[in-house]
Amino acid sequence: MRWRFLKYLMGASLMSWQLVPGLMAGTLGTPDGTRSMRFKAQSPGEARQWQKKARTKLFELMMGGKKPEATPLNVKVISREEVPDGGYVLEELTMNSLPDREIHVWLAIPNQVPEGGLPGMLSLHGHGGTGEEMVRGESLYWYGKAFAEQGYFVATLDIGQHDLQHEDWSLMGERTWDALVCLDYLCNRPEVDRSEEHTSELQSHSF
Repeated sequence: MRWRFLKYLMGASLMSWQLVPGLMAGTLGTPDGTRSMRFKAQSPGEARQWQKKARTKLFELMMGGKKPEATPLNVKVISREEVPDGGYVLEELTMNSLPDREIHVWLAIPNQVPEGGLPGMLSLHGHGGTGEEMVRGESLYWYGKAFAEQGYFVATLDIGQHDLQHEDWSLMGERTWDALVCLDYLCNRPEVDRSEEHTSELQSHSF
């Protein structure tokens, strides 16, 4: 294969430390075409160092110059619904991803939590979808409900807005940060096994 991928550039882990140079062309390059952050790692340790620098650069380019600081979530539960046939509960809630920005989140929480905790799944919809469609398995988004039925703690959010809220951010930066805040919330739920965290998506929102 031509490419060997780094898993979750904005996430937590490396799937492979080797990468054919060229993946990070474009915004991480220079006007003369020379990539200033070209991947040259010769070991897993060097790969992680490059990954850290690349994340910092992406935060800079997408999110107003630097990684945003954590803000109080102010979680508010809007509704709670039992799904007896599926063996889980649906929760609809809101939380703050930034002091002036609120996100709409849905959770599917299995009724039975094993001693070691549940695997966590951040499921992201595509163009025109919603978090509610994800947890209910509607439209194209069957996989959120399917993971819940398989015993995953599923978190999802509405992530399809097209109006930029912060002028010094990019639209994808706002969407990415919202998803990262939702992921962090998922990882810190007491029901979730932090060693078993995954993402699923459709279309452009895999980041």
